Amino acid sequence: MQREPLSHEAAVEHFVAAVVAFSDDPGPANLERYLRASRSLEESRSGYVSQRKRVAGAPRRVAQGGAAAA
Repeated sequence: MQREPLSHEAAVEHFVAAVVAFSDDPGPANLERYLRASRSLEESRSGYVSQRKRVAGAPRRVAQGGAAAA
C-alpha cells in the first residue's frame, strides 16, 4: 500500500519523534521507525528544495572537477 508523501514540515516532525524514540529504546521497532522517517524526510526534502529553487529562481551550482583550493 503506497502512502501519500508527507509535507517537508510533517516529515521533519516525524523524523524528530523517531530519533527521540530510537534514543529512548534502540530496539528493532524503533530502528524501523527511524529508517522510515529518514526516507520520508529525504523524499520530502527533494521536493522542498525543488520548490524553493523555483521560487528563488537561483540556478543550481554543481561542483566542477579538479582539486579544491586549500
